[in-house]
Amino acid sequence: MLAGLVYDGSGERMSPTHANKTGTRYRYYVSQSLIKRGRPKADAGACRVPAADLETIVENTIRVMLADETVILDAAGPVTVAERISLIEHAKILAERWPELPASDRRAILNTLIERIEVQPQTVGIKVRLAVFTAVVTPDLDVGKLRFDLKGPTRLLSVPARLRRTGMETKLLVQGNRGPADRKPDRSLIRLIAQAHRFRNIFMTGSSRSMRTLAGDAGVSPSYFTRVLRLSFLAPEITKMILQGRQPPELTANRIKHTGRLDPAWVEQMVQLGLA
Repeated sequence: MLAGLVYDGSGERMSPTHANKTGTRYRYYVSQSLIKRGRPKADAGACRVPAADLETIVENTIRVMLADETVILDAAGPVTVAERISLIEHAKILAERWPELPASDRRAILNTLIERIEVQPQTVGIKVRLAVFTAVVTPDLDVGKLRFDLKGPTRLLSVPARLRRTGMETKLLVQGNRGPADRKPDRSLIRLIAQAHRFRNIFMTGSSRSMRTLAGDAGVSPSYFTRVLRLSFLAPEITKMILQGRQPPELTANRIKHTGRLDPAWVEQMVQLGLA
């Protein structure tokens, strides 16, 4: 999706690559000095970032721009009121339809709008070409005819993001809410919450029996039963966030399972889990 656009903190181009682990294919953008043989030492800014995470950050940022009336008007320059209304309307339509567009169309639009993407230790910088926005938001857009002016004005968007290990994976995490979210609910978290409520039913119907016996009925160890049972007392808002996929990416099933005793106050639980 972003081939040819991505650079690391040292200004070195990052190329798309992939790795296969236990039958699963993982995609990355990797600095050239980490790929080429014969380079004993990589440049200081060299890095490897998960492709899907970077692509989501970039696409979401572009969608936010398309929905921002001030950006569209700045890019349009002096236009009539009717043209202004039309541009704003079609830009918002494109932002809403973005996930439905074919990948080839999205790539063509991104290559037209974006001059350069720089992956820094704490940020992702996206330099966009303002002069081409009006060509992109036309109602009869033909991506095959998109062109851009190399000398046109640009705007640098800086998205706070950092690489962080979550469980067995490394993710590029955005700090704060940056607009439309395409993340799907975490199935592992949802299964864990469902299991917690199943354990709670076992606990409520067999309260006169020992925890060891209840855990045996559930087919798990007593310590696991206790840890997971606590999650059935999560604040309703936290459970809702998990079901809708709105929790921070770092709130994984493994982390929440080992949180320990949950504060009985729902507001404090939000703080305890880093949600407030």
